[in-house]
Amino acid sequence: EQREEHRTEKLREQARIEAEVKENITFTEAASLFLAWGKSNKKDHDHDQTRLDLHVLPVIGAKRMKDISAS
Repeated sequence: EQREEHRTEKLREQARIEAEVKENITFTEAASLFLAWGKSNKKDHDHDQTRLDLHVLPVIGAKRMKDISAS
């Protein structure tokens, strides 16, 4: 039982750290993850890189994901 409590606590701590990282990630960092995924999952992934480089990253690349909204 004590072992299970310790495991549960470690999982909670890991989840807290992951949430903090996700909250503090910049748009550029998130875009990099998306582009890496796109190389394996999308036929037109090169277009994504071009659009991001030309239009999106210069405007919001340095912003934290938590600070970006649709409004």
